[in-house]
Amino acid sequence: MANVTYLLGAGASYGAVAVNRNISKRLDLYIQNGPLENYNQNRLNADLVINQNIDKLITAREHVSEDYSEFLIPFFEDLKWLYNKTKHRKSVDEFAKVLYHNEQTRDLKKFKYLLSAFITMEQIINPPDNRYSSFLSKVKSEPHFNNISVLTWNYDFQFELANREFSGEDNLYYSSRDLGLVSKNIVKNYSKGFSLVKLNGTAGLNDRGYRNGYITDEVSDKSIYTLFDDILKGYYDALKDDKCKLEPTLSFAWEEDSNEPNSLVEFARKKLESSDHIVVIGYSFPEFNAKIDQRLFGGIDYTRKNLIVQDPSANLVIDRLGEITTYRSNLKAKEKDPRGDFYIPREIII
Repeated sequence: MANVTYLLGAGASYGAVAVNRNISKRLDLYIQNGPLENYNQNRLNADLVINQNIDKLITAREHVSEDYSEFLIPFFEDLKWLYNKTKHRKSVDEFAKVLYHNEQTRDLKKFKYLLSAFITMEQIINPPDNRYSSFLSKVKSEPHFNNISVLTWNYDFQFELANREFSGEDNLYYSSRDLGLVSKNIVKNYSKGFSLVKLNGTAGLNDRGYRNGYITDEVSDKSIYTLFDDILKGYYDALKDDKCKLEPTLSFAWEEDSNEPNSLVEFARKKLESSDHIVVIGYSFPEFNAKIDQRLFGGIDYTRKNLIVQDPSANLVIDRLGEITTYRSNLKAKEKDPRGDFYIPREIII
């Protein structure tokens, strides 16, 4: 049976979560529509993609309960801190690396929670990217389903959202277990079968297994009314209560020693190495991740592998992959529609 490994970047979730170049703009818009006074309240962005569904954010903010309302302004002040620290960077992750390098542990934890909160809010106020549901509907009942692995740089929970209707579980944690989630902080079960490998972890919080890893447990039409209660409870528990042991489940791949034989990166590399098909969707092999990408792809012989690239800049992606692999002469790729459904090799569904 053929093995298929997908590698997903931000472009795979563009329909639901802001890609890196738009995160600062969305953060700015969030703050504009928050409770802070004199923050350019009347300034609008001409880009409709940036403005989408912001009315739902206002609805959510207006429904915060009295139990957590006192944390609303401090939370938005911290969002403004995140915006100011990241607005001139190519990627918000760059700032995280600065904090990590300078051993600014408390600010790194704040960064991770605020980014997790933002990613959570994005997925509550925006409809899900329907390509995830479409993908699962085509492969989950197939005999080859257990021959599929997904490696993702994204810390959203689009797969968990899509899988709820197939797993029968509304709870995101149980949906993630059904998908065989593998990451550093949530699940360390490197099992066989379908695996969802999150190289950067998940936007959320964890208390040594006592909390499920997500800021909001269940997502439904009513989630908009409890969103800020969940966000602000996590904000207080993680950042304001010194007695609380909550830690972000967002953990960047470069924070671990990827040379360790049992590391997450090594596990992911073995998935790629044993694959007959490698499908890259919405990932451009940026310089920022070059060291990890080199570990993942550097020693792979592509002679007998079918490489598929779904990206608006497919040629650039192929060139960058060629720069980090030893077997450049064997590197050949097929391009597929970057906006279409996730590509599935026909032998998986026939």
